[in-house]
Amino acid sequence: MKRSTLVRHLKRLAEVAGEDAQAEYGPRPLVSLWITGEALDAEASTIDHSAIVIVVDVPSQGLSWRARPSIADYLTVRLSLTKTPIWAVYRPRDWPAWNAEHRSVAKFWSIDGGLDEAVIAGIRDGGDLPVVTPGDAEFRAQMETEVVASRRHLDDVVARFYDNRWRANHKGFGLYPGDHLWWAAAGLRDIEKALAPSGAEAGPATIVQAKVTLRGVEPPIWRRVVVPSNMPLHEFAWALIRAMGWNGSHLHMYDVAGTKYGSISPDWESLGELDEESFRVDDVLPAIGSELRFDYDFGDGWEHDVVVEAIEPVDPAATYPSCVDGARACPPDDVGGPHGYQEMLDVLADPRLEDPNQVRAWARDGWAADRFDVAEAGTAMQEPLPRSLGGTAP
Repeated sequence: MKRSTLVRHLKRLAEVAGEDAQAEYGPRPLVSLWITGEALDAEASTIDHSAIVIVVDVPSQGLSWRARPSIADYLTVRLSLTKTPIWAVYRPRDWPAWNAEHRSVAKFWSIDGGLDEAVIAGIRDGGDLPVVTPGDAEFRAQMETEVVASRRHLDDVVARFYDNRWRANHKGFGLYPGDHLWWAAAGLRDIEKALAPSGAEAGPATIVQAKVTLRGVEPPIWRRVVVPSNMPLHEFAWALIRAMGWNGSHLHMYDVAGTKYGSISPDWESLGELDEESFRVDDVLPAIGSELRFDYDFGDGWEHDVVVEAIEPVDPAATYPSCVDGARACPPDDVGGPHGYQEMLDVLADPRLEDPNQVRAWARDGWAADRFDVAEAGTAMQEPLPRSLGGTAP
């Protein structure tokens, strides 16, 4: 959306918040409203994902990270948040507005000062804003406080999950008791991840070299990749997808001797897999000879064999992840699996055959079965992780 559109939404939110603050009777839960996300980027002419932080008059024990108290339901309706392209994050009054998801925030309304016109002008024009961002030590101290509250909240939800009164009080606004359980668990994991050392701080001691071979095609299509042993599995999935040459538009899953790992989200039906963001490469490929199956595009049914060839010390001069060898081009996405790929090769090899699926168009676009560029594959592996896999890239 345009900045002017966002400003219009923010002014409306502030107007409603001001009405509540001046009401003689009724709820007065709002303390302040903060803008976060892409709106803080002065160079962004349009804003794809906008979010606000809503600080409410609730003590911290009543609103741990991702908890959804009844006051949030009230404000969702009162502020008409379901009718605006703005994602809301709720925070208690005695914690900072910045949080595990948004470390930079700028206040545009408060119960004491009302609408801050200077901040609104900065948002509209992409100018300087009074952004609040914690230092690393301050952020870690806050997360250590919040992880205790998140564990307490999850324990409380688990303990009361089958209590009929609790369940009745946690239905409505499109949510069910199971949603509250999921958000409690997700909130705790978010805080734990925020406290975990980053890859740079942890410093991977070793790298894993693995050969990735696509099943069901001849001649073989394969890649030899090198990744840090402590790489999270959702990042490893992206590295595998891009090393092969897939565009990443389909779902994926790991199968390690029958144990499945994948992307867990309330927006998708679970296939019984473990959350890939909670595991690392060395959890599933711990030794030379370790192997797994990597599935991509459940419709076409592409399966890859991943086998560890070497585990070696990190080379300080090297960049990871990387591709060091391989052969042949990846089939185009949506070609129809191994069977469709073979039909494509047959059509390309014999101009007399009919081409009902228009596969010759792929060849005209520069695709060639025997083409492979190791440098191109390595560069693709280092592309930013997309939002669909937990990253920030569109």
